[in-house]
Amino acid sequence: MHCVICDPPYFLESIGKRFGKAGAAPAKFGTDGAFRRAGSRFVGKTWDQADADGKRISFDPEFWRLVFEIMKPGAYLLAFASPRTGHRQATAIEDAGFVIHPFKGWAYTTGMPKQHPMDKAIMRAGGSEEEAAKWEGWAYGAQTEKPALEPIYVAQKPFSEKNGVENVRLHSTGAINIGNNRVIGSDGKTYHPANLVHDGSDSVMNELGDASKFFHSFEIKPSSTLILNPKATKTDRAGSAHPSVKPVALLRYLVRQYVPPGGVILDPFGGSGTTGEAAKQEGHECILIERDEDYVRDMEQRFSVVAIGERQHISIDDLL
Repeated sequence: MHCVICDPPYFLESIGKRFGKAGAAPAKFGTDGAFRRAGSRFVGKTWDQADADGKRISFDPEFWRLVFEIMKPGAYLLAFASPRTGHRQATAIEDAGFVIHPFKGWAYTTGMPKQHPMDKAIMRAGGSEEEAAKWEGWAYGAQTEKPALEPIYVAQKPFSEKNGVENVRLHSTGAINIGNNRVIGSDGKTYHPANLVHDGSDSVMNELGDASKFFHSFEIKPSSTLILNPKATKTDRAGSAHPSVKPVALLRYLVRQYVPPGGVILDPFGGSGTTGEAAKQEGHECILIERDEDYVRDMEQRFSVVAIGERQHISIDDLL
């Protein structure tokens, strides 16, 4: 493979425990319903929970070593991660032999906090109004602040040659396409891209001000209908109910920047197939692997094909 771009399970166990079983009660927290809609799509799904033997695949160096083995020297790996659990994923990737680069930050304004107000919790626990009043405005929980940044870890398989020039000449991998991904500022000039991308919303643009010219943005179009996950449009989803679809525009940017001409991409966590869609639109071939039959069908619908995974069982040894 010339590049691996993927969105592995984040293993946010609280979500899996609450919604990852048949008959799970729907989420009620939140005023805009976003958490309820996202949570409801985990019902009956266990991919974001540990396997029966306790393994968490994206935290397992053995898994990333398998990915490492089928990549060309110098090839890049880009893996989305949770701000809460991504450090474990990055460590596993590094332990598998990859060189870790500075991660990319994806900033957005559509996330919502999942907090427990302390004063209300005290009242539910039988406390007095006087005691609760002391904690008015305080909250607890793993995500008490509004989430606004998601890391995309960037790693690279070491060169096989003595330097980057020789590696690129032999394998076509090891360089990043800066020239075709420069940021066009409001002044009409182009700027070197930074490792921060954002959703183009007014609140982000206003906060960054003139500095926004250094960061790529993927504009939220008013005509788009945002459903289930407000960071992906209806078009991005292509009919899939997957709870964590990533925007095709963002994935196309990653493809343009890290995949060499004629390069083949691997996504071992295919999901709804957005990596494949981004690869297709950028003129690249992409291999998608997915173990959930529902999402395999989503990809079949997206690409109007019959997935090989439903017809044959392919072992990792076959791929190697």
